[in-house]
Amino acid sequence: MSEHIMCTFWFYVCDKDNWAQLDLDNQIFDLLQKKPAEALTNDYVNKLYASPSGKEPIKVALISDLHTDFDYVPGKSNNCGRPLCCRSDSGAPKDASEVAGKWGDFACDIPPWTLDNMVDFVNNTISPDAVLWLGDSIPHNVESLTLENNVKIMQNVTAAVSSGLEGTKFFPVIGNHDTYPQDVISMQKPRDNQAINEWGPSWAPFLPNDEEINRFLDWGYYSADFVGLDGQPIGNAKTRIFSLNTNICYQMNWELFAQFVDPGNMLQWLHDELEEIESEGGTAILLGH
Repeated sequence: MSEHIMCTFWFYVCDKDNWAQLDLDNQIFDLLQKKPAEALTNDYVNKLYASPSGKEPIKVALISDLHTDFDYVPGKSNNCGRPLCCRSDSGAPKDASEVAGKWGDFACDIPPWTLDNMVDFVNNTISPDAVLWLGDSIPHNVESLTLENNVKIMQNVTAAVSSGLEGTKFFPVIGNHDTYPQDVISMQKPRDNQAINEWGPSWAPFLPNDEEINRFLDWGYYSADFVGLDGQPIGNAKTRIFSLNTNICYQMNWELFAQFVDPGNMLQWLHDELEEIESEGGTAILLGH
């Protein structure tokens, strides 16, 4: 990232005459002109649930922001003056209000046994047809987190979720904390984030085929048919999951200042995939962190 890039796209001082900001309202309106008339108003959404469809409902559980701290210690202080407390180095609490509880603390991230308990509850009490896992598994100890920690935690959380949801199909999404450094992912070339390169293969068993595995490992996004572990459709037979890498839209990801086109070709890919599923009368489920 150069001074010139910062000057142009952060402070909006340099090269002002060479760049124009698009009017998104006009862009969207032009796209809607190609859609059925009912898509131009809220009537389309409102009518979806206006009367019973007669179809059997499906049950889907969403889990997100697990932020699991494998160094969580009950009894430690939840007010230690660092980005993350309730840890082995957080010191003793000053009073009862600062004591980290067994199952967690609102001021801290969760311990691994809380994760295990939660996933077991989802799988065996809620018993969903599918689980959507929407990213962010890394704890908030940003001042001490290392690449090695990131990779090990992602692998451990993945193993816990996979084991706890045994027998249930789930679809994972990458979050901004799941990269290293946090919030930052370069999209200049495929597989440009070392952390994802190392923990990413642990997600391969949950993706549908080699093409989508490679797409995820290259760029952090993928698509999959909305089917169960038995390969049978969940709900509409033409439903497809699109797991997006929303890090390409995150202003804290400074690598984007050096990326002036569609990072990883994700938006064009999504556009083409949605047009295809629309032409088939199917349904799209978009997932993002």
